[in-house]
Amino acid sequence: MDVEDPAPGHLGISWEAASLQAARYVSDAQRRATRWGWSSLAGALERYEPQWEARSGQRPGAAKLTETPRRPAKQRHYGLEEDGRVAVVFEYRSTLDAPNAVAVNHSAAGGEVQLRYEGGPGKWELSALSLAERDSAGRIVGVRTWMMTLGSLGCVSERYVFANTGVTTADIERRLPYADSPEHWRLEFHYDEVGELLGIDRLDDEGSSVIYRSARASQVREAERYLTGAIGGLAVGWARRQQDSPSAYALAVVYDPNASRPLPPALALGTAIDLQRLSGIERWRAPEFAVFDPEPDEFLSDDRFADACAIVNVDIQSTMDRGRPKALAESWAKQLRNIDWNTELGSSGGAIAVYAMELECDDLDAAVDRLIDAPTRARVESE
Repeated sequence: MDVEDPAPGHLGISWEAASLQAARYVSDAQRRATRWGWSSLAGALERYEPQWEARSGQRPGAAKLTETPRRPAKQRHYGLEEDGRVAVVFEYRSTLDAPNAVAVNHSAAGGEVQLRYEGGPGKWELSALSLAERDSAGRIVGVRTWMMTLGSLGCVSERYVFANTGVTTADIERRLPYADSPEHWRLEFHYDEVGELLGIDRLDDEGSSVIYRSARASQVREAERYLTGAIGGLAVGWARRQQDSPSAYALAVVYDPNASRPLPPALALGTAIDLQRLSGIERWRAPEFAVFDPEPDEFLSDDRFADACAIVNVDIQSTMDRGRPKALAESWAKQLRNIDWNTELGSSGGAIAVYAMELECDDLDAAVDRLIDAPTRARVESE
């Protein structure tokens, strides 16, 4: 599905030329910035879509900035204009030596444009261009984002409908270069009697799913308690569905602390297939298991579990507590260790190791030393 290059109509130059002129756009944005601050890489970059303000009550990225970075990696450096609008954001992933990505807000003849570049200084390549459309009242009623995908352009179009409380629906269409037809879905926004946002649901051809739920601190605690209590039965049901579960040697709860919605976690089952495919310590790298499920149906189809995940996700986003996904995953893994997995899965082999693992685990050896007892590790790695 071909998508036309939007850059000439909004920047006056081609997509390729906009990549080559990245330094100009970045330096222009830097000159407009009057205040600078640091935040977690997981913190929301300012985006045009009105639901971001609806969720947080303020412009994303403009709050909780610090004068110095809190960590030696995975940070964003914001440059804000006098009115608090984000002019430029540099992303630092592995180290603070040089940025890996940058986004700039740019006023062009075609309207408000946000440009996102990947690569690094001297080698920036334009990866996305977003255009905001406003009505006569200044409200954003539409956003179009073009992105480079597998060397070709794709596009996401969003249209918003407002009521007195705020945005009520968002109709979204996504066109990808490798897809035969576009995808469509709708977001529905729900408010209480005083106009506070209660939740956002997604509706598509497969049904509805929870995107956002508002919650008080007591509701967050209750949601976490429910997740801990319910995950055992749901995980057992998931594991039983897997064809090779009787030969399992490991069950992993896999979390991604940098995901915008880290819950529910992924599940992975290490089986005899992985003992043949992988060797040594790699037999513990859960995302590489043949049975790796990033979205277990048992978690998504349980409405109360999905609601609880949405409540905790919102709290993680609002507090920027990126350590919480790890803490929850390790708590759930501890809970799952109380289950007799050999009996549940009809296995007659050795004990099944249950552990939590980060999706992108940089130091596998240290992680396995901490997570897996020495006899189990020796048995599995020597088979």
